[in-house]
Amino acid sequence: MTIRYDDITITVERGQAASNNMITWLTNNNIATTILTYSSEDVRDALHPLSTWFEDDQQNKIIFETAPVLTFDEVVWESEDGSDAYRKRKYATQTSDLPENFLTLAEKVS
Repeated sequence: MTIRYDDITITVERGQAASNNMITWLTNNNIATTILTYSSEDVRDALHPLSTWFEDDQQNKIIFETAPVLTFDEVVWESEDGSDAYRKRKYATQTSDLPENFLTLAEKVS
């Protein structure tokens, strides 16, 4: 069972509609997010390292070629003192890809 979603980072292309829409959605929902913004010339290079983090069901690397890409940790277990946790790294390329409980369990801006 998921405890929370944290370490939320979005990689976006400056001025791109889809990127702007996802940033607006995150902001409107008070989600604590780190925003990494790149020019259209540099965004593919910025997304390349993310392609080393994720695989599909056949264990093929998922290649991200366009922004936005939202990455986050799903915390499924945490010690009582918070010193240790089991996390699963996840991603979404649009808000409809996010888990159903994302808005409820994502870290909020304080």
